Amino acid sequence: TKFILSGSHNITHTSNYQAANQFPHISRLRISGCHDITDTSTLKLAECCHDIKILDLSDCLHITETSLIKLAEWCHHEESLNMQDCVNITDISVIKVAEYYHNLTELGLSQNTATEA
Repeated sequence: TKFILSGSHNITHTSNYQAANQFPHISRLRISGCHDITDTSTLKLAECCHDIKILDLSDCLHITETSLIKLAEWCHHEESLNMQDCVNITDISVIKVAEYYHNLTELGLSQNTATEA
């Protein structure tokens, strides 16, 4: 199942939360540029959607390392993860991603704090 909300500036965590409940077998999720998406819905995704292979969180300004750590711990099929412009991401979550995502072939980290070290 593919779920694309990229660039939908009026989409909030409520829509993302609902998608996680309704479509637990989502394999591709693109929510880039959804500035109102928060950790609340991303944590729900991690809890419900263990089959995610492609996840684009780029330019989701309110996503923090809390979400990414839970996604890394609970969703092990990740092949592509884009966190470009996720300004609340640090080295801690990137280390967790590297630790858990053994199938990862693409990782986007440009323009966030994790790449400053």
